[in-house]
Amino acid sequence: TRGIALQEQLESKDIPFLQAILPQEWSAVTAVGRNNYLCLRRLDLAIREGGGLFEDPQRSSELAQVADWSVETLHGTRMALPEPVAPEVWAEVCAEHGNCLNKACPHYDNCHWQASRRRLDGAQILIVNHAMYVADISLRMAGVNYLPTHRAVVFDEAHHLERVATEGLGNRIGRATFHWHLSRLRP
Repeated sequence: TRGIALQEQLESKDIPFLQAILPQEWSAVTAVGRNNYLCLRRLDLAIREGGGLFEDPQRSSELAQVADWSVETLHGTRMALPEPVAPEVWAEVCAEHGNCLNKACPHYDNCHWQASRRRLDGAQILIVNHAMYVADISLRMAGVNYLPTHRAVVFDEAHHLERVATEGLGNRIGRATFHWHLSRLRP
């Protein structure tokens, strides 16, 4: 899909409807990017920093709300937060590629990100937005992948796919870089 609204519609309405009327059992999982997941190790670090992390008491309060929520959340996604938190608060506690310790992490067994990976690997249908699918293509070109191997893809809102693919797979060059390369062509 192109956006989150359609992903949510598929997840909450369309997929359950199909599961109810089709005779065979199958599973569907919505894939969201890593930064949408809470990192329990980073949350612990943020809590230990306490009042020194944020100057604004409201941000410290939001961090405490995330900590309380972390005990009860099933999937640990930002979308599941009862109240949204400021981007700078979430940035301190979200799962990030460069900060992940994988199996060396003391929270590995309870890690929401790792659990989501296992759910993706076991699902028959994945609900993925265009940007994530294109990012997976880019990763596969580098020899790794995010999404499991699959045989078929259905693109909804495919008229947006060309732009998303161009942005995700294309190279960008700024004005200064362009002029530098152009100047190198002169004798």
